[in-house]
Amino acid sequence: MRRLGAELGVVAMSLYNHLHGRAAVAAAVVGAVISEVALPDQREGDWPARMTDMARSFRQVLLTHPKTLPLFIGGSAPVTDTEALKRVDAALGILRTAGLGEVETVHAYRIISGFVLGFVLQETANVASVTSDPTGPVMKHRATGAPTDLPWLQELATHLLQCDNDLEFELGLTAIVNGLAQTLELREEPTR
Repeated sequence: MRRLGAELGVVAMSLYNHLHGRAAVAAAVVGAVISEVALPDQREGDWPARMTDMARSFRQVLLTHPKTLPLFIGGSAPVTDTEALKRVDAALGILRTAGLGEVETVHAYRIISGFVLGFVLQETANVASVTSDPTGPVMKHRATGAPTDLPWLQELATHLLQCDNDLEFELGLTAIVNGLAQTLELREEPTR
């Protein structure tokens, strides 16, 4: 709070007139970030496209503010910002009006938002660097032709060096949304 006060040019104690502690500050930041997510248009019947658009927007917002990722994952105080809550409500509405039940809607929302958060965390932290380092142990073993107890890493090392975050994000998001759509289609098929 002292550091935030210094950044804002105020005494830290005066911040408590507006926000009650660090958790409230974290929740306000998370709310402000979520508020930047584009609200979907209201294309009737095209819920997969609307949900995909929202997930893409969420990813772009997180990539714009990567230092806020720990706040999303750290379990701060509940977000109360109305603009942020409109985005959550819109995402829930897309899933609910697609035909998912109440509990299924919540699960689907958490799966999609968790995928986006996890993907951006991996993307910004370069989690794959252990296997994508051209000078690392996997590539050294591969270059020598020496047998290894890591046969799949050795075989796929060249491909691991190449990373297309946009493509991989789209593949994952498409798999999730198509899986939800298939669940709904199976439900609509008449039983024999």
